[in-house]
Amino acid sequence: MKASLFPLFLVFAALALSSCEDDPCDIEDLDYSKQVTVKQGVWGSCIYKEGDFMPGTPTGTACGAKRTISFFELTHESEATESEETGFYTEIHSTLVGQTESDELGFYEIALSPGDYSVFIHEEGMYYSNSWDSQRNLSPVTVTLNTATEVHLTIDHKAFY
Repeated sequence: MKASLFPLFLVFAALALSSCEDDPCDIEDLDYSKQVTVKQGVWGSCIYKEGDFMPGTPTGTACGAKRTISFFELTHESEATESEETGFYTEIHSTLVGQTESDELGFYEIALSPGDYSVFIHEEGMYYSNSWDSQRNLSPVTVTLNTATEVHLTIDHKAFY
C-alpha cells in the first residue's frame, strides 16, 4: 500500500512546487513600484487583455506581457504608417530614442533624458499604440528632470468593453 501512495505524493509535490512560480495572470496585487531602479525615465507595466471586459460579469483575462517596448521622439499620427488594423503601425517615421523589454509579469523600465516621447509596444510584428493626445500625438509620455514617470501600457486589441 505504501508503494502505491508514493507516485500520488510525487504528483501533489510537483503541483505544489509549480504553484509557487509567478503566474503572469496573477497581476491584481502586484506593486511594480518596488522594482523601479531608474532615477529618471519611465517605468510601468505592460498588460495583455483578451476577451470580455463588459460590465457585469467580465470573463476576459489580463496578464503581464513580455514585450519589446520602443520609445521614439514624440510622434504625430502623420509620422506613422498605419496598418489595416486599428492601433497598429508598420513604420514609425520619427527618431527611435530607446528600447527595453518587459518581464514575464509585464514590468519594464528605461532611463531617458527629460523630454516628450511616444511609446510603442511590439505586437504581432508591428508597433502598437492605443492612445493619443488632443494634438494626435501617439501614446505620449513626458519625462521630467530627476523623475521616474509611471506609465502602464495595455495591449487590448483582442478585448472588448
